[in-house]
Amino acid sequence: METFRNQSHVDPSTSSSTSPPPSARGLRIRQAADYIGSTPWFIEIAVRSKTIPAHKLGRHYVLFREDLDAYIERVRMSGAA
Repeated sequence: METFRNQSHVDPSTSSSTSPPPSARGLRIRQAADYIGSTPWFIEIAVRSKTIPAHKLGRHYVLFREDLDAYIERVRMSGAA
């Protein structure tokens, strides 16, 4: 078995520098992805295509849990994946 040196695995969900603590009102892209069980890339595409509503504050998007819940419900009711 090979051992690779100078490689360390960093779990992005536990890194405090890349993901701020969740606010009481909204989630950033990565937090929203964790919330609905998808990837940040999926959330970003859905936000840019206006499938999921989001608000841009500076260079960051903020998504509300209620909007994410409504999106999941729409997808569940339509039977689409």
